[in-house]
Amino acid sequence: TNFFYYLMLLPIVWLISMIPITLNGLGLRESAFVFLFVSVGMNKEAAVSISILVFLLAVIQGLLGSIFFIFDKVDIKSIKRGSLSDDK
Repeated sequence: TNFFYYLMLLPIVWLISMIPITLNGLGLRESAFVFLFVSVGMNKEAAVSISILVFLLAVIQGLLGSIFFIFDKVDIKSIKRGSLSDDK
């Protein structure tokens, strides 16, 4: 399947997965991937696999971001004053 289709259809899948029916769009996202990507020539198994990989990448990015958030505390008051520095 052409990469152009992926770039065109992925925002549509994201919009569909934001419909508040299921937890974090699980099921909706996979169904949207299958419906849209099968219509452009991809097989169902590949569409579901890509959907799961996209979800896992988002989870991994969120976990990495949470690690930085937990261990790199920034004082909100210093940000408001404009005196943010590396000294803690």
